[in-house]
Amino acid sequence: MPVTTAVAMISAARNALIEEHSRRIDAGEPVIAVAAEAPERTGRSFASVEHGLGDHARKLR
Repeated sequence: MPVTTAVAMISAARNALIEEHSRRIDAGEPVIAVAAEAPERTGRSFASVEHGLGDHARKLR
């Protein structure tokens, strides 16, 4: 897998998290509630990316 593919996956995960957080705040959820859940959501998101990258993720570290 080319490094550019891995970078695109990481960037897409980051952008999706930002969009989701913004959408929730725009919908009226308290910022503190969104912020409280951010670390767990971020961890799950990037774990999914790592799983999708397979062995290539270890090579990037």
